Amino acid sequence: MIEEVVTHRGKRHRQKSVTRALGLFLPVLAVIVACCINLLREMTIPVDRPVILVLGSISMLVPFRSELPNTLQKIVGLYMVGVLVDGLSLQYFQVPFLLSHISVSCSMIVVLLCAVGYLCDRTGSDDTVGGVERSGVMGGWMLVFVIVAFHMAFLSVLLHKFYGYGYERDLSVLGRLCLCFLLFITLWEKLGRLRFRQCIGLILAVFCLAMIAVKR
Repeated sequence: MIEEVVTHRGKRHRQKSVTRALGLFLPVLAVIVACCINLLREMTIPVDRPVILVLGSISMLVPFRSELPNTLQKIVGLYMVGVLVDGLSLQYFQVPFLLSHISVSCSMIVVLLCAVGYLCDRTGSDDTVGGVERSGVMGGWMLVFVIVAFHMAFLSVLLHKFYGYGYERDLSVLGRLCLCFLLFITLWEKLGRLRFRQCIGLILAVFCLAMIAVKR
């Protein structure tokens, strides 16, 4: 009986270890996929000064001990991944569906991998500290959503009612904001881990250097 309990606990421990490993591996794979697609296809949103992105990526490799530099590194990492996803948001691939094809944004590949990694990380971890830390930044996100929504409503009234123009970019802007929010949910806690942050920073630095080389 005792041996069965120990065996069962060992299996659960191995399963949790595998899911935690997937929770870290899948977001890294998502960043690699985003880099490869952006290199193989021309970015729809060109980066004029990739050197700045190189410096930002390298800054993620420094192992700071205090909380403020770590938070700044997390913000830089989230911004850098957001640049990659934003570059994929206007690129599409065709998926066969019944007798037709559906256009799916390439950014969904990255977001889906990050989301599955997030779920694996949640399944394999019992830690709730990250949720408390994440809730502290939610107020900023809510403020951003309110500002963007007010801005859209104001421009819609101004352009449509007074000038007779439409405001076609409403859904596009809102969609990109939601993509950034999903990246924040799935990556913010992981970017707090030094090795994960350094791995992402190294991948992004290589990508930015390769982008500079391609432009030349």
